[in-house]
Amino acid sequence: MTEKANLAQSAQKHGLKTENETMLQITWKRLKKNKLAVISLWIIIFLYLMAIFAPYIAPYELDEMDFENLWGPPSKQHWMGTDAMGRDLLTLIIYGSRVSLTVGIVSMLIAVSIGTLLGAIAGYYGGIVDSIIMRFTDIALCFPSFFLILTIVALFGNGIYKVIVIIGLTSWMGVTRLVRGQFLSLKEREFVEGARALGANDARIIFKHLLPNSMAPIIVASTLRIGSTILTEAVLSFLGLGVKQGTVSWGGILREAQSITVMVETPWVAIFPGLMIFITVLAFNLLGDGLRDALDPKLKQ
Repeated sequence: MTEKANLAQSAQKHGLKTENETMLQITWKRLKKNKLAVISLWIIIFLYLMAIFAPYIAPYELDEMDFENLWGPPSKQHWMGTDAMGRDLLTLIIYGSRVSLTVGIVSMLIAVSIGTLLGAIAGYYGGIVDSIIMRFTDIALCFPSFFLILTIVALFGNGIYKVIVIIGLTSWMGVTRLVRGQFLSLKEREFVEGARALGANDARIIFKHLLPNSMAPIIVASTLRIGSTILTEAVLSFLGLGVKQGTVSWGGILREAQSITVMVETPWVAIFPGLMIFITVLAFNLLGDGLRDALDPKLKQ
């Protein structure tokens, strides 16, 4: 075996970059070593496929009611039981995934977009621009985010689109600080100086050179943000401040279990949607931790 082949084999063994590998391949190779992260990834893929194909895999129609089986326990006809109106709980959970997962990913995109833009401007320009943006960020961080969301929802009303926008507009601060830190450490590097010397304008340097080199922590933060956003939506819907009445979501299903009597006599109404929320949030958190390890710059050589 040649020396080059030995080096390639050693690099592959330790998850390092070889000559013909892309960054995506290296990340996937490292991620595969984390079994929990891989399992979480497949769970997330399954959940999104379930949401997309809900009308085809749900055992019943969304509004179909079994009046002879109100608060029915799990059975052969209804694997997860029924709710107060006799609707199949499994069907509600399948359709509810559409709302919960949509709120999670769209709110994340809004928050990450705002946070990335503000953090990039603050980190790149520095000085008075940095001071203004970061003081505004600090002020926003002074308010407990969940109570701020509750206040805004109470003022402007609920609904899936309002919830998505409100959560997105109140969740960007952490991303801003993260991106700012990345830009502060990168903007003095040689490749940035080279781009300036070649006449590249600020926008090109930010979006062409700095932002791509800051994507690793942004991807990790985005993944973790989805889980926390899904949990926030579930709590809002449980309190009756999330999606509107009649829109099915996991938190909305849990709202029926607010009564102690329901919790004691029909616990499946709380157990199954609560379990789905727990599994989904845990999967996104474990995937985020796995991506953090896979994208760790200290492992790159």
